Amino acid sequence: MAIDTQTPAAVSCWACHAPLVPNEHFCAACRKVQPATATDFFSFFGLPRKLNLDVAALEREFYRLSRKLHPDVYARASAQEQQWSLEKSSQL
Repeated sequence: MAIDTQTPAAVSCWACHAPLVPNEHFCAACRKVQPATATDFFSFFGLPRKLNLDVAALEREFYRLSRKLHPDVYARASAQEQQWSLEKSSQL
């Protein structure tokens, strides 16, 4: 039997164990920040893989994520959530 390397493994939220959409930054059920999974910037920003990007959409997503992922937002969160926030903010 061949192993399917194209289909991502099922991933669940570390906090509530709800299923996650691949490359999502937050759990839809509990809204907790998730560990970094995006392997490229297209995935990170949720943009289609093409040469002519919608620059306005990229800028909107950048600012939306920068407000939600900023480490100050996670000042009272667990050390692990603070680390994930810092990693994702650095990716931005």
